[in-house]
Amino acid sequence: MKQKIIHFLELEKVIIDFRTFLLLLMPFMVFFSFRPMLYFGQSHGMHFEISLLEIFLVLFVLANLRAIWQNRENLLRCKAAWLVLAFCALNTLSLLWTPNFIKGLLISGIIWLLFACFLAFLSYKNLQKLSSALFKILVFSACLMAIFALFQMLAEIIGLSQSISFLCDGCLAREFGFARVTGFAIEPQFFGSLLLAPILLLLHRLINQKNNYQLNFCLVLLLIAIFLTLSRGAIYALVIGVIILAIINFGKLKKIALSFIIIFGAFALALSIQGVSAELNPRITDNFYAAVSRTVHQLSLGIIDIRSNPSSSSETLPHEDRPIQDGYVEESTDIRSLLSELALEAWAKTPTNAIFGTGVGSTGFVLHHYFPDQIGDTEITQNQYIETLLENGLAGFGILATLIICLFRITIRQKFLWAIFLAFLIQWCFFSGYPNALHVYLFCLICSAILLTNTKFRVSSRRHKQGQK
Repeated sequence: MKQKIIHFLELEKVIIDFRTFLLLLMPFMVFFSFRPMLYFGQSHGMHFEISLLEIFLVLFVLANLRAIWQNRENLLRCKAAWLVLAFCALNTLSLLWTPNFIKGLLISGIIWLLFACFLAFLSYKNLQKLSSALFKILVFSACLMAIFALFQMLAEIIGLSQSISFLCDGCLAREFGFARVTGFAIEPQFFGSLLLAPILLLLHRLINQKNNYQLNFCLVLLLIAIFLTLSRGAIYALVIGVIILAIINFGKLKKIALSFIIIFGAFALALSIQGVSAELNPRITDNFYAAVSRTVHQLSLGIIDIRSNPSSSSETLPHEDRPIQDGYVEESTDIRSLLSELALEAWAKTPTNAIFGTGVGSTGFVLHHYFPDQIGDTEITQNQYIETLLENGLAGFGILATLIICLFRITIRQKFLWAIFLAFLIQWCFFSGYPNALHVYLFCLICSAILLTNTKFRVSSRRHKQGQK
């Protein structure tokens, strides 16, 4: 059995020590960004909690400290590492002026943890050889989570408690008539974000390789799962990613057409699952067509309305028997727009705010200070770009923009990765913060490390050959 797994993962020529084992485990662990977790209460505008993923990343870094030290000379020559270090240093320096030191300190700790992970990635000499195994483990893990998501749909139908289904309060059938799946993430949008990379990688394989029915089945399963989240941020990001892949592979029209057929087929299946779930749920008065039309209305921001006399068929029924939402939830969009507008106003209040920001972890306190009647001290901007601008100023935003540009330059010959990066960048418009989105940073960092280490070895080999001549 062990040999079959090693052969499947193409690891016959790799020595699997403890460090390598932990790295191979990471694509599976990233899905546990919220559950299970250790909870220590709430204070200073934040929840004190530690996820299984965070504990794993600490263990990963500790296991790689010796390798990082041994590779220090190469790491010191890595410009990308210096850029990430600059962003970490600026966040830590801003602790001197942040009004929320405790939250800022913890967030700064997470940023340094990600930097340490990047150094660890760069310290693997066989990282390129592990890329195929990492891809397969990521896809397999995502499929397991998609199956769990289907279980969450079933669990809500038969009335299992949230302690078993792990559904959040806003994800239950009482909202839309059916469950919005979360996997082990905190919300549907983060579970959807976790599925973006494996879906787009599978689509790239579908377009550029011979048909593989097993991979196609995995693709359909993951597409169904992401559509079941009903997360506009994740689904819009997926659409952008698919469009980018289609542009990059423009000459392969047949494969692109097949990809679109699979995507629309999976969307139809997801709609059917939502409709059946609403029909079968004994605690909700709803029907198949109402649930499907509600989904379409929500995803289209209210533009496509195929609902038939919304709510009129159930006007006489008790309110608790009907889904709370009847279609597009404008409040969700409005609150994000309001938070972004207020954050930009706060950022522009003083030259110091504009240049250096209000300090890491300060968003809630700063917005509440400037707009006490509108915002509580626990709020976030729900937009990573604006939150970076507010907390780190133009200085931090400039470093972040430089890092993004470098990410695209590093992957200039692997443009299919741009589809994933752009999908993540689009989704940054819908959420902010680090703990629930660690996978975004880890994916970008490990892709960069694979290409940077591969380039370094090619250069070293070339110099060695020139020395022999």
